[in-house]
Amino acid sequence: MGYLGFKLGRWSCCMISMVGMGIFICLVPFSRIISHLLGPMFGLGLFFGTVDSTMTGELNFLVDIRHGSAYGGAAAISTFAFSLGFAMGPSFSSFLTNLVGFSWMVRGLGMFSIAFAPLCLYLRGTSREGSSAMDERAILVEPHTPDTTVVNQTKETDSRIPMYSLYNNGNGVIQNEPER
Repeated sequence: MGYLGFKLGRWSCCMISMVGMGIFICLVPFSRIISHLLGPMFGLGLFFGTVDSTMTGELNFLVDIRHGSAYGGAAAISTFAFSLGFAMGPSFSSFLTNLVGFSWMVRGLGMFSIAFAPLCLYLRGTSREGSSAMDERAILVEPHTPDTTVVNQTKETDSRIPMYSLYNNGNGVIQNEPER
């Protein structure tokens, strides 16, 4: 999904996946035997994984361009939201199942997913100026060889930490660049 997310944009992959996820969730109540659940569950898992992977990448990208590569906070927010869903989901869904029934609860969840999909349009305006877009493209498209390995790629260097330029001497050994 990385290359597709780069070509279409992560926001559009997420929006398409949220709509697909909502459609497949709405198909679950129509299953009368266990073999009928194979299609909806396969589509639901595929689209859920796509939403998860594209939104994690987009969240990390937004943190990178706005807060200077502080991925710890982004990962903590993502993990907290995921854990909160697993903690609150069963109790909230049992309440809704008793209130409206399983079929309508699942259909409502599908409609909720489809209704929230257009919110991904707000993510399309994120700026991909400068080196971030080129670095992302280089990671996705360019082949990785030991001769083109970049050891440290920071925008600002700290004068207290010495920065060494490393190179491959052709024997598979990476060492400091010789003095010229």
